[in-house]
Amino acid sequence: MSEVTVYADLTFFINFVLDLLILWVSARLCAIKPRLRRLIIAALLGGIYGTGIIAFPTAWYYSAGAKVLMSALLVYTGLKPISVRQLVSGMIYFYLLCFVTAGAVWGLALSGEGKSVDNTWYLMFAGIMLLILLGLGADKYVERRVIPNRLNYKIRLLFSGIICNGSGLLDTGNSLRDPLNGKPVVVAEYNLLKTCMPSDLQEIIEKDGDGEGILKGIENCSWKNRLRVIPYSSVGRKAGIMLGIRADRIFIGKEGHEIKKEDVVIAICLHKLSNDNSFQMLIPAALVQENGG
Repeated sequence: MSEVTVYADLTFFINFVLDLLILWVSARLCAIKPRLRRLIIAALLGGIYGTGIIAFPTAWYYSAGAKVLMSALLVYTGLKPISVRQLVSGMIYFYLLCFVTAGAVWGLALSGEGKSVDNTWYLMFAGIMLLILLGLGADKYVERRVIPNRLNYKIRLLFSGIICNGSGLLDTGNSLRDPLNGKPVVVAEYNLLKTCMPSDLQEIIEKDGDGEGILKGIENCSWKNRLRVIPYSSVGRKAGIMLGIRADRIFIGKEGHEIKKEDVVIAICLHKLSNDNSFQMLIPAALVQENGG
């Protein structure tokens, strides 16, 4: 039986390059924008760890549990996830990409009428090209699957002890501000808010809509101290007004934690914001960023 010669420098180089690309693709699939410096440091750690098994194949730090911990360290170092959920997602992608790349390379090695292809550089180049293609195609996946989940929030609005529950979409284009205090304004569908409103305010809105005539109707409204007039402009309409209601509190839930803000104005929108009813509110990015969300 012929002996197989293993070169430590070649093993390190292969592990370094593949770990670097796998971490890069994992970051793109997680919608994380990593720093090249962090990716290189993580790949160096992976290269050293992958090379060490040549000299210490039975060491405890090459057990299954230790390998999982090392993978978590590589993902954390390279991607710098902001939550445990993001760390787990990064590890899942990391392992999936390892299996996919190894499977594809192994398939190529066994191609050609059952004869293995004994060409390390050819197989490595094939693995690199596969990872680059996966990384370049990650944008479409993120756009369809990851970003919608990242931008959706569970929302609770509190008005005088009454709670309205709904879903909100992060809207970076929402620049509405309360003219009294300059705070960001949330836009919400009337159908969601009306169950929290007193009946006299419902009658005014349903009678006058969002026209300027509504200003006269709200003068004697029971909630007049909560009401705001929000000026806005949009495509096809240079200037308009929206009626807003001050909520006592708004709770914005995301990834296991909740942001709480007080005295936020909710602008009333009479038409549906989402055709599939996946959200009923538009959450301004400034409201979330103020809390570090």
